[in-house]
Parts: sequence; structure tokens; C-alpha cells
Amino acid sequence: MKERYFWIAIILTVIIWTGNYTYLQSKQLTEPIFLKHYYEVPLEERMPLEFFYVTNKNDPGVVNGITVNGIHFYSSQDGFMFQQEGPVYKKEYIHHQLRSFTIDMPKELLPIESDEQWLFTYFKPSFNNGIDFDHEVDIGYVNIRGERQRKPPLKFQMSGSGSDHRSLHQLSATERLKIKEIDIPMLNKYPGLVEVKVNDGQGKLTVPEKHDPDINTRDLRSNWNKVPGISLRDIELPIEIEKGDWISFHTKIDENNTMYLKFNIWIRGESTDGEDFEIPLQVWDEPYLEQKDINELIKQRGGEE
Repeated sequence: MKERYFWIAIILTVIIWTGNYTYLQSKQLTEPIFLKHYYEVPLEERMPLEFFYVTNKNDPGVVNGITVNGIHFYSSQDGFMFQQEGPVYKKEYIHHQLRSFTIDMPKELLPIESDEQWLFTYFKPSFNNGIDFDHEVDIGYVNIRGERQRKPPLKFQMSGSGSDHRSLHQLSATERLKIKEIDIPMLNKYPGLVEVKVNDGQGKLTVPEKHDPDINTRDLRSNWNKVPGISLRDIELPIEIEKGDWISFHTKIDENNTMYLKFNIWIRGESTDGEDFEIPLQVWDEPYLEQKDINELIKQRGGEE
């Protein structure tokens, strides 16, 4: 009788173990999922670029390079070749991990001159365990752009960011100027992803008191409706600014965003001497990916969670 119960217990254990193993396997990705990025970076500030992906917890592979349009770039860490023996993750979920790697892009390898730009939306990753993709992956949009050398008539006074996807840039005019255009190319691809408010100093924007950083950042903590300025869609251009006047740009990224962002707000206008100018305000933002976001990303890429 006791022997019978023993074998029943063994069979139940095997059934439970098999069920758990089958369930775990059903949650495993067949290959890593590379997340979407939107990067606009100047040629002189191109490295390192950090890319993010989701993979299984037990995946031993580490990305050691990417190939873009036939050009291979190695991953790096603090400027050296990547020597990490095991995977390092940014965040852990029930069955998966969020990982990242940085890519060094030596200037001599880039097919770009100082006044040009180089775009790519796909790359082919390679791994340190010898497993390479036989196809390219969609990583969003990367634009490496040469910079114009002319010094713009706007001087950065302060930049800051908050924990709730907010940022602030304040600039002052070094001469009398006219802003004719405020352009965010990213919005052409992703309408509504970012909101912008512009305070053009009418009535004189208060110059931040440098000895009190709380004054400089209080608007980052304010309710968006109370942030001073006019919504970008309602702003009337051109904006005329006198020498010494200040102008501020507040941004707020959609809290549901799942892309990694380094994008520009392009300010274009004309200086006192009639010279055209162009200056980018770079905004960085990383999403806070929760379990539900990972589940949705896996479903969107053809998996099941």
C-alpha cells in the first residue's frame, strides 16, 4: 500500500515538474527583442551610443558588435573593448531581462563628412557566444549629423531634467535676433510624443538665481498646466528677442513612451547682421518599462506572454 502511494507521489512530482518546465519554455523568447530608439547625435558626440534589448534570463550571450550597411562596430565599455564575462542587466522581470550595450563608432569608419548626416534604422547584432543573427533588426532611427561651425547668437544658460520625463533649457541672446522656426523632426514620425512650451520672455523672463538651484528647477516639479510659456502649436512666429533677453523651452515626454530618445528641438532664425543660424536643443529620455510594457512588446513582436 505504502509503495503504491510512493509511486503516485513520484508520478505527480514528474507531472508538476513537466508542467512547470513546459510553462517556462512557453515564456522563452526564440531570440532577443531589440527595442526602439530615436537618436539624433552630433558627429563629434557620437560615442558611445547605448542600445537596449530584452532577452531571456538564462541567455548567456552578450552583444559584442553590430553591422550597419556593411560596416562593423564593436561594443565597448568605458572606452575599452568589452571584456565583461557574463551578461549585465538593467532591470529584471519575471522571465526576462532588460540589457544594454554601447557601441563605439570611430570617426574614420563613418561614411560622413562634417557637414553631412548618416542615417540608419536597422543593424545586425553579433554575440560573444558565436551566435549571430541571420537578419537585421529594426532599432528605430539613428541620425549622426555633422555640425555647422558658426557660433549661434544664443548662449546656453541652464539645462535640467526631472524624474517624470520633463526637461528645461534656458538660453540668452548675445545679440538682437529673430527666431523664425522651431522644429522637432521626431514629431513627423511620432505625433504627440512630446509637448513643448516656449517662454519667449515677453514681460522679461526672470533670470535664474545661480546661488539657489531650487529656483532653477521649480518649474520641472510644477504641474504641466502651471508651467510658464505657450504651447509650441500655439506659438506665433517669428519671435523677436533683444540682446540679453532669455528664452526657455520646457518639454514633457508622453509617459506611455517605450522608446529610448535623444532628439533635437531645432531653433532656426536670423541674427542682427542677416546671417541665418540653427541651434539644436537635445532632449534625452529613457522609458520606465514595467512588466506590462514588456508583455506588450513581446506580443507586438509576435511572441506570447
